Amino acid sequence: VVKVVCIGGNEQSYKTVLSKLNSQYPNIDFIKHISVGGKNAFYTIDTMNPDIILIHHKSNLQNALQFYDSVRNDMDESGVYYRDKYKYKRIVVIAPQDDFSYDMQLRNKGIDFYVKEINARTRTVDVKELVSVINQAYADIKSQKQQEQKLAQEALERQQKAEQEALMNSLPNIEIQAEEVPQNQPVATPVREEVVAQQQPTPRPMVTPNP
Repeated sequence: VVKVVCIGGNEQSYKTVLSKLNSQYPNIDFIKHISVGGKNAFYTIDTMNPDIILIHHKSNLQNALQFYDSVRNDMDESGVYYRDKYKYKRIVVIAPQDDFSYDMQLRNKGIDFYVKEINARTRTVDVKELVSVINQAYADIKSQKQQEQKLAQEALERQQKAEQEALMNSLPNIEIQAEEVPQNQPVATPVREEVVAQQQPTPRPMVTPNP
């Protein structure tokens, strides 16, 4: 489930529309409306741990662009940059309608996910468009995680290969060589047993004396 907090905007619309969207879109859950930006917003985000931070462009104390700058540049009380704490979160801005200058500011800051309000007075948005943008932002989070896992696995495999090669190189270089036969030396051949038939002496003819 994609968890979403909303900063600023129309709180009544949040209560009557956005907070009830889970029945129609079960994969999205609007868990908290935060009235103003600033430190209070950061405390609530740290507590609720949402995936998506939906913020109105005119939220009080800290508007959407100022909030984004704080995430990029500021640290929490422990000295940890918010950009590191929130690297698996995405900011979705409710932008003013038909404001080209504001669109350019969003692009220049690298804010890729925003939805235009359809009524400046009520500060409401098209729900289907909002849901679509939220799903795109969450898909971007998953893609980032998968890419980092892939890079980590590749790094681990390289390390294991390097360690294996280092181990092999540390072993003594032992070579087994065949015994060489000196040149100009007859090669002994195996003796083959033979059975030699015993030879009988040839009998001599008897010589008789002449009378």
